Amino acid sequence: MTESALSQTGVEITTKIFPLAFLLIFFKTNVTIDGTTSIVKWGTHFYGLEPGRHNIRVGFRYLLGKNMGENEIDVDVAPGQTVKVLYRSPLVVFSPGVISVN
Repeated sequence: MTESALSQTGVEITTKIFPLAFLLIFFKTNVTIDGTTSIVKWGTHFYGLEPGRHNIRVGFRYLLGKNMGENEIDVDVAPGQTVKVLYRSPLVVFSPGVISVN
């Protein structure tokens, strides 16, 4: 990571698949920050945000486009800070995933 990336304000969200749920690799994740949704591949993504409190909801699109495994967290972002958030998919798609700040 470059020095300029270290001084960015926002969140870095990493989404991981539970190893026994490996078929989820074929589905994309929904990352919703303050009501705005991005559909992205599993992995690490940076979102530039204004300083303050933000609501982050992560889940994944499953069969027939249904959102599954959703969970959410509120994070406080200080100026110049990158908050790292980790989401892990559930073992069973009908359960919520685990989301935390790293």
